[in-house]
Amino acid sequence: MSIVLENKFEWEDYAQSFHSIMPAVMVQLNQFIANELYGDIIDYGCGAGKLIPYLNENASVTSYTGIDFSKEMIELANSVGNCHSNLTTQFVHSDIMLTALPASDCAVSVNSFYSWPKPNDIIDKIYQDLKPGGVFILATLLKSIDMVKLLEEAEPEFINHDYWQAFKSHNLKIMDNPGINLVTITELCDLLERFDFNVLSVDASFYDGGVGLVKVRK
Repeated sequence: MSIVLENKFEWEDYAQSFHSIMPAVMVQLNQFIANELYGDIIDYGCGAGKLIPYLNENASVTSYTGIDFSKEMIELANSVGNCHSNLTTQFVHSDIMLTALPASDCAVSVNSFYSWPKPNDIIDKIYQDLKPGGVFILATLLKSIDMVKLLEEAEPEFINHDYWQAFKSHNLKIMDNPGINLVTITELCDLLERFDFNVLSVDASFYDGGVGLVKVRK
């Protein structure tokens, strides 16, 4: 089920190339996160649903709800969800802050935090949406990321792919955006602890050290 609004996200043109390109570093990150989740899951900024195939292989996952402000991303995520029958899926096209969501066992956000205009407000909402004892996994780009190097490493595999140049161009534009919200892993942990989350684990090794992952419990 999808809830569709009329407003259009500024990165709609990124949706198809993002959906089509899956570098090895992205596979590694999504596989790791999927294995850490269980029960009813909400994915805040779900994009094109790249986490879904890996969740489909995790028998401890009951349901998945993805929310994203991009209509194109949600449509692609819905198509991915339809291909994985082990999961009960729902997709919501909306602003996270304006949407009432069911209580979840686990919350997750993968490389969406850096684009949030008011990350503190969204972290607070995620805390409120989680069941007591629920787990939140937040993965995001760090200040240390070397996007040029990562794209160079992926290029031999995708150089002849129809969407590679669009994917590459958009990722370079993301890094040039003055509004991008890059943090250090310490800053990420400090932010989550301010909302009374208990830090369970920290990993800053993904994307050659360019993505930090923090797992916390409410």
